[in-house]
Amino acid sequence: MKKIINPLILFLFFATLYANTSSQVQYLSGTGSDQTKDWDFMVTAGRQAGQWSKIPVPSCWELQGFGSFNYGHDENKGTERGIYKHSFPVPQSWEGKKIFVVFEGVMTDTSVKVNSRSAGPSHQGGFYRFQYDITELVQAGRDNLLEVSVSKMSSNASINAAERTSDYWVFGGIYRPVYLKALPPESISRTAINAGHDGNFAIDVYLDSINSSDTVSARIYNPDGSPLSGWVSQPIKKGSEKVTLKTRVSNQRNWTAESPFLYFVDVRLSEKDREIHAVRERFGFRSIEVRPGKGIFLNGSAIVLKGVDRHSFRPETGRALSRQDCLEDILNMKAMNMNAVRMSHYPPDPVFLDLCDELGLYVLDELAGWQKPPYDTPTGKKLVEAMVTRDVNHPCVLFWDNGNEGGWNRELDDDFAVHDPQARTVLHPYELHGGIDTDHYENYESVKQKLSSGNIFMPTEHLHGLYDGGLGAGLEDHWNLMWGNPLNGGAFLWVFADEGVVRGDLNGFIDTDGNHAPDGILGPRGEKEASFFTIREIWSPVYIENFSKLPPDFSGSLPVQNRYDFTNLKHCRFEWKLVRFRDPADNLPGHITLSRGSFPGPDIPARSAGKLRITLPSEIKQSDALLLTAYGPDDQLINNWSWPLAGPDRTLSRIVVKTAGNQPEYEQSPSQLSVKTDRAAFQFDPASGELLSVKNGNHLIPFGSGPSLQISGRKSRTEKVKIKLSEKPASVEISILDHPDFNLLQWSVYGTGWLKLDYEYSHQGPVDFMGVSFNYPEVRMNEMTWLGNGPYRVWKNRLKGGSLDVWNNSHNNFKPNTSWNYPEFPGYYSGFRWVTLKTEDGPIIVATDTPDLYLRVCRQQDGDDPRHTAMKWPEGNISVLHAIPAIGTKFTKASDTGPQGRPFPADGSYGGTLWFFFGMPGPDK
Repeated sequence: MKKIINPLILFLFFATLYANTSSQVQYLSGTGSDQTKDWDFMVTAGRQAGQWSKIPVPSCWELQGFGSFNYGHDENKGTERGIYKHSFPVPQSWEGKKIFVVFEGVMTDTSVKVNSRSAGPSHQGGFYRFQYDITELVQAGRDNLLEVSVSKMSSNASINAAERTSDYWVFGGIYRPVYLKALPPESISRTAINAGHDGNFAIDVYLDSINSSDTVSARIYNPDGSPLSGWVSQPIKKGSEKVTLKTRVSNQRNWTAESPFLYFVDVRLSEKDREIHAVRERFGFRSIEVRPGKGIFLNGSAIVLKGVDRHSFRPETGRALSRQDCLEDILNMKAMNMNAVRMSHYPPDPVFLDLCDELGLYVLDELAGWQKPPYDTPTGKKLVEAMVTRDVNHPCVLFWDNGNEGGWNRELDDDFAVHDPQARTVLHPYELHGGIDTDHYENYESVKQKLSSGNIFMPTEHLHGLYDGGLGAGLEDHWNLMWGNPLNGGAFLWVFADEGVVRGDLNGFIDTDGNHAPDGILGPRGEKEASFFTIREIWSPVYIENFSKLPPDFSGSLPVQNRYDFTNLKHCRFEWKLVRFRDPADNLPGHITLSRGSFPGPDIPARSAGKLRITLPSEIKQSDALLLTAYGPDDQLINNWSWPLAGPDRTLSRIVVKTAGNQPEYEQSPSQLSVKTDRAAFQFDPASGELLSVKNGNHLIPFGSGPSLQISGRKSRTEKVKIKLSEKPASVEISILDHPDFNLLQWSVYGTGWLKLDYEYSHQGPVDFMGVSFNYPEVRMNEMTWLGNGPYRVWKNRLKGGSLDVWNNSHNNFKPNTSWNYPEFPGYYSGFRWVTLKTEDGPIIVATDTPDLYLRVCRQQDGDDPRHTAMKWPEGNISVLHAIPAIGTKFTKASDTGPQGRPFPADGSYGGTLWFFFGMPGPDK
């Protein structure tokens, strides 16, 4: 018992000692957008100008009903100022300490008074921490008055160019927390750590006002509080400003995004063994190295960054965020199997970097700048220092970015290392610098050229999203080029989420400034677009090739690649299911599980290939599909896969009944062709052979006008055809002869009410889409349930991300940027086997036993100025197709995104069989 108690007492003693001598913090504002404090506020122009009221701090004042909204491209921006006042107490116990007021972020020029006296020169730069020493301005034990004047636009032209004229929303206000910090008269002002993967540890300790203190010491601790190292100390003298402490440890666990292991170090300033001041810093052991012409190496191993560009943003709060907001962003990135994020185009909230350290995400930390002239050198030097000294100890930060797309000041490049003992590489996003070519928006052919140039290629903006284009569309072709090439440093997709602002001055309209800001994988409130799931599959570290169908003799063995940089697949786990898909008569989405199991991952090292071996039971013979799910070492989902074990003919055999009911009756004349069954009556056009309409009893169902041949760039022909009717057992067969568009066109009407269409056509040449269409009024559609890959629509160059199952989507059809109600209803759907359209006229079922067909329902209007993301649709509202179009990005047409983006090379005959039923088949079918 003694051995247990004594260490505990010792630990508590040191914890108490540390607490008594560490920096003390008192928040004047809230800690984030979800926890604010009201301050007195007045804005000088725009909404509520000249009226004193209250405003939550932190916040952007535009989102609180003040001032004016502006996008960076606006030529004439609001120049309002915000005036803040706030009373605050200073604890009596702080008497004799140095007291600072710290601002984590204010946009843009900030002047501060305390008790009517200036705290110092105005601060300029909207994305950086700054502080004032207010020791002589405050009175301990009493209330004090803080006055802050904030100009939305800067008086420094270079700051406006770097921060205020960019391709994103510009806001005003105290949008990050404000707090007081109290330190002893002699203190540690900051630290800068360099902890390598070889166990070497060095820490620069910066000192302030040293007079009687004589020693600086440091000790490294494990996360549980046990020491990893002994104390290392160094004497100091009066006036010392910096000391570097060094040690070496062994058996440490190194930090990577796959294993984000963190330690902390206590640093103590002492006088004759009496502790004066103590600080605690968290860090990770890791080394980052750029080897020109060879790759990016972390801890001596090559890594590939799979990342995205991210704005600090929420539609209701602008740049003011909470810890939960930051956490949600990181979890969504990791859910897409990303391991990296670029801060576009300014440093993020400190809590975001804390979470990247904890959860494992590589970061490109960026000094503001965007195409326009950069910060002037004196201003830039101050802001580089502010950014680097704040963020230097984060192991997640692998690179510093000096501005963006020409918005860099080359005179600042060397300043980063002045404050960073790790001397991280400085990048110029958009050009070759620091050994890495970060050029933006390369197409497929130019990616090939980049990868053969001899330079590491890592585009810091790639596949520019817009509406439903880009991002996932084209990524597979690009990644197939890049993966495995030693010059592949990775890629950062533009951009994480749509920047849509809730406009209080426009009745809550979500404004994305036209097509400037709807570029994301997610909507403004985190709504997941289809590309989210495409990226997740393509960037899955457990990489399994997609098979359209597993072989009949499938024994449970699947080829797999381990695309982790460090992790063995034996640390992952897998779950499998054998399923039977529900049928239309079940009127439910999903499947029935026949058997299930789980197994640990195989022993396959990082960057290696091997086999997944699944021991499957006898139920495999009765199963429609095998579903597989992989989970990472953190037990989070990596990806889902599904493989059919049987073709669509098995599914169809359960749905269609042909040999029941009475023999259909038909009527034929030059002006009329109709066939009637006990369940339905069908009207055909005797001139073309098209289905015109359907009746259930006396109820007319406006389904028909097909099949109409739909081939992009080719007009359907309408010459008169010949009709041949034949009575077959329990059916009537209608053969359409001499059709100008079809080699084969034949209807079969069964006494059970099922209608069958056999068709075949020929075409040679590239096509965007190709197949047959029918019409049914979209306004009468309510929802659809279907068996195919879902639940999201696809494009020819964005086929991954879905899984084969029975899905259900409610009808919605909106112009992009007016809603984010995903998944969209209109679109192309792959792996089509059957669909039940639930309509105002009852269920309409379309099914097929022809493999590799696409279903298309309705059409969606393009967003404003869609560029290369304009969507291509066949005529009609319901199509079954052999080929579908691709979609481009904002800057690249679909055909330039890669082979999958090019039109389908039709060459020969194409056909299929479709089955229709109007109503819901019951037990009698």
